[in-house]
Amino acid sequence: MAALSLAGLLTATAGFAALPAAANPLPAADATATASDTATDMATDAATATEAATDAATDTATDVATDSATETSTATDTATAEPSGTAAPDLAVQDAGGTLPSLSFPTPGALVSTTQAFNGSALPGATVRMLDTAHNPVCTTTADEFGNFQCIPGKSFALGPLTLTPSMTPTEGAAVEGDPATWTVIASPVITSPQGGEAIGDLPVFTGTGYPGAAVDIVGGHSGLSLCSAKVGADGTFSCPMTRKLLVGSLDVFPALNWGQLDSVSGMMITVDVRVTPKITSPVDGGTMPASPMIEGVAGAFSTVTILDENGKTVCTVKADVKGAFSCVAAADFSPGSHSLTPVQTSLSGVANTGTTVHVTVAGAPAAVVPTTAAAAPSASPSAPAVVEVAVAGSLANTGANGVAAAGLAAGTLLLAGAGALLMLRRRTRTH
Repeated sequence: MAALSLAGLLTATAGFAALPAAANPLPAADATATASDTATDMATDAATATEAATDAATDTATDVATDSATETSTATDTATAEPSGTAAPDLAVQDAGGTLPSLSFPTPGALVSTTQAFNGSALPGATVRMLDTAHNPVCTTTADEFGNFQCIPGKSFALGPLTLTPSMTPTEGAAVEGDPATWTVIASPVITSPQGGEAIGDLPVFTGTGYPGAAVDIVGGHSGLSLCSAKVGADGTFSCPMTRKLLVGSLDVFPALNWGQLDSVSGMMITVDVRVTPKITSPVDGGTMPASPMIEGVAGAFSTVTILDENGKTVCTVKADVKGAFSCVAAADFSPGSHSLTPVQTSLSGVANTGTTVHVTVAGAPAAVVPTTAAAAPSASPSAPAVVEVAVAGSLANTGANGVAAAGLAAGTLLLAGAGALLMLRRRTRTH
């Protein structure tokens, strides 16, 4: 098997580095909390994959290292170093076969916070220091079994340019320095409104302070996603309005600044309470509705809304959409008369909130047809019998009398005529 130099082996091993930790170890109120649970989960998955790859590389390299161990040991024994008379200082620059400590985070040229942590790679078990321009260590740590390290300063940096150099001291050997890097230290961004613990709506505006000209994101503490983005003005202030509704319930957020897509600087995390009161928009309070109405309104995004009637019974249940809008049809018809509708919202986190009750009326069955003219009222005194006029044949003189008088006159004439005829008959009998 071909021999592999010890330096090459160490270089290959140091190449398998886990993803760097967060830019700031203190984005949250708790100094040990991470900026994002989701980001941590993602980093854990990546680190697991990296560890697997490192294990595989170590297993492969072990065979090579075993085969060449004798050759390497022999070369070490035969190479006797000349005494130097004076011991090299602990932080002196030494050559270790080309393997130097390297920084992976933050990126050189980026903005960093006053409590910035530094991640990188070194020899496993080596003592790592970050040295300032005066060669004084600002932090000290030990690389893990995979050669990864995170060095957290013991005190805050001054604002302005910062140049540091990574240095490692192996378990056996002298100190080795890597390449220096320069950053700009800025004050961490701060959310000034809303305040931590404050109750807010689902479309708030986040305001605060930051580095002039930098981009700022308001980041969800659990999702690690940017909720809104803005740019810090020349006066060092920013305003970041939400364009999508927040979920109802407790919300952790923190501000993060970045410059030119480089690494971000995170500020203190705050916790706010997102509150939304459900509201029925149709039917309107005091209005009418059909027996089987469509009930519409607004509530918290993705919350469950239940409509209750005046007896506390469920009329219908529906889930609000991403904008908080909801609509549902009553499961059973309402009876004619007055009714009330009350919206009750339950958030994804299980928090219930009751809205304002609306009072409505359901029209009854159509009324019977009522005549437009009223019947004649009965008379208080008996009415006189009707008089039937008798038509008399023949023509009568126009005396101005009415029909009854004419009839009486005719009857009288007949009687006189009859009497005359009878008288003539008697006279005729006497003469005979």
